[in-house]
Parts: sequence; structure tokens; C-alpha cells
Amino acid sequence: QSCKGNVPKAVEMMKTCVKERVRRMPLTEAELLPDLRSGFMYWHGRDRKCRPCLVIRVERFAALDRDKERVMRLIMFTLEYALRYAMVPGRVENWVVIIDLQNVFKVVNPMHVGSVASLASAMSTMLEKVYCGRMVWIKIINMPGGSFMSKAVNGVIPSEKRDKVNFPENAAEALKEVFEPNQLERRYGGTAPDLEPQD
Repeated sequence: QSCKGNVPKAVEMMKTCVKERVRRMPLTEAELLPDLRSGFMYWHGRDRKCRPCLVIRVERFAALDRDKERVMRLIMFTLEYALRYAMVPGRVENWVVIIDLQNVFKVVNPMHVGSVASLASAMSTMLEKVYCGRMVWIKIINMPGGSFMSKAVNGVIPSEKRDKVNFPENAAEALKEVFEPNQLERRYGGTAPDLEPQD
């Protein structure tokens, strides 16, 4: 379904899925606990359709020492956790994503843009091929550079995926349309307490 009838593309996607899972699984909470406590990514609340929300706080990326493999293992563990504990087969089978770029330039040095782009590409592969069909939408908020940067980022997103990616200028207004207030942290316009890394 995700490959729209393209058999070679579907075969390639299955190979990627198997390769990524065999390479990194099994993962245990004990070995990933320090990275989970960084607060780089976490599940918080559900949207109005009961889909769990993955929050990615890029400003906390530095806590992972820009180690691509550490980040990929953390992402896989976090998504596997949702598949096991946050889904209801036949009723809730997808998730939504908020990517918060607040203070991003404090952790992303212009000299390291290449390594960050490489990491973003690897994350994209995992989300699109290993967990294909699970993501309903991504809202990228607190984008530095305003609409200019949004257009630049949008330009590198494949055309068939653009309808899933949104760059709201007013995050609180955009998110209140899809979340009940108690399902969102205060920083995003909700009433739930803001989570600190150790939470």
C-alpha cells in the first residue's frame, strides 16, 4: 500500500526493514535508560483520534553526543514501545509527531550541518521504511528563519509526503485543533505540565 503497487520498491522496503531490525534488535530499557532520560524524544498524550503523539525536542540532541547509532537505537526502542503498548489493533494503529526546533542553533553548529543531515536522512529511512504507514502527520514548530526556512525544508520533502508535514507559525493554535488541552504540555498551548528531561 505504501509503495502504491510498485513491486521492486516494496521488496526494497522489506529488505531495509528486516536489515534495520536484525541489526539493532533486541533492545532493552536498561541499556537505553540514560538516552531516554535525555528527553530528546518521548511519547506524550494522544490527539483527538486517540493516536499517541511523539515529541522530538531537537535542543536536547546534544545530550546524545551526536552519535548517529545511539540516536537510531533510541528511535527504534521508542517506536517499538509504542507498537507494543500504545496501539489498539483495528482502532489505533498510527501516531503523530511534533518536532520542536526551539533553540536548535544552540546545539547544531553550522560546522556540523553535514552530520545532522546524515542523521535526519537515517531517521527518515527508519520512519518511512521500517515503520511505514504508521505516521499520520508531522508538525515542525518553532522553526528558526520563519517562512523562508520552511519553504527550504519543504523543498527537499518528497512531493507525496508533503501533505503530512506542516510548519505552523502559531503552534498553540494549530495544536489545539487536534488535541484536547490536557493531552498537551503547557509549552505547546495545553494544560499538562511541561516535562523535563528526567521526567
